[in-house]
Amino acid sequence: MKDSRYSGPLDMLENKPSKPPMSALDWFYELAAIAGVAAGIIIVAANYTSLPDRIPTHFNTAGKVNGTGPKETLFILPILSVFMYAMLTVLTRFPNLYNYPFRLREGERMYLYPIGRSMALLLKAETVWLFFTITQATVWVATQKTSTFNPLVMYLSLVVILVTMLFYIWLLFQAHKRYIPPTETTEADPDTGININ
Repeated sequence: MKDSRYSGPLDMLENKPSKPPMSALDWFYELAAIAGVAAGIIIVAANYTSLPDRIPTHFNTAGKVNGTGPKETLFILPILSVFMYAMLTVLTRFPNLYNYPFRLREGERMYLYPIGRSMALLLKAETVWLFFTITQATVWVATQKTSTFNPLVMYLSLVVILVTMLFYIWLLFQAHKRYIPPTETTEADPDTGININ
């Protein structure tokens, strides 16, 4: 018997595409993500010529440099940020393809799709700003503005991302739980009185 609690890969294909309008909060998340990508590119462009030939490429759990490489490697971070932004932007266009933790009922999609998309938009913003934070730390350590990368920044960023996911999953379950399907109306045959629906 098919489990109705889980929306797996095959179930996702059954969910019809929908493009609910973006809320003001969604647009804020989107603009925050764009600002994060731009900030990462700007900090690299503004500091590249002043960087030494070798820069930090890896930090240990204490935030100390334990790997270096040519300064050209700094371009990897904004490139990854742009890639993640583009990939997650495409993902936000198709909330019907998200792997929801339960089977979607027809009428509730219009309520759940915006929640799923908002989660993707916020995660996109948090991800690109995490890349910016790493880029900034790399530049600061390379230019000796600081000697270490505070590991708490990374840990807190990961906690924020995890909490975001858990919060929006909770919102999805709450919306799914509170949704009341519309009652099906019936019509009776005027001659026999038998329901014909």
